[in-house]
Amino acid sequence: ATEGDICDMYARLGWDERDQLGAVLVLKLALSLTASGMPTYTAEPLLRTVAAAANLPHCHLLLGMRSLQISFGGGPVHVLSSRQGKVLHRLSDLHCLTLAVAVAVEPATLMALQAVDAINRRR
Repeated sequence: ATEGDICDMYARLGWDERDQLGAVLVLKLALSLTASGMPTYTAEPLLRTVAAAANLPHCHLLLGMRSLQISFGGGPVHVLSSRQGKVLHRLSDLHCLTLAVAVAVEPATLMALQAVDAINRRR
């Protein structure tokens, strides 16, 4: 599913654009952090904090080495596949971005999504 597909799905559930982008951000950060080498026991509480900062309904996370299951409130469960690697420069930047979003009063979700994309494009 693309970002647009995910936003459309949540739009049909009555979510506004800010919440739709917040869900996409949590999904993208979860996949990016685990693929870059962050341990799942570290990523889970951090992602819950990001979801809370984005005012998303209860975030349920089950992160494993190869599979991620994420849902918000009573919504659909997103099952993502991942290959865990060790890309430390990328992980460091993603971690800093995630911390900044987690502590923001009103996270700039669209800018954060663009930053995740830029970090993930780097070699």
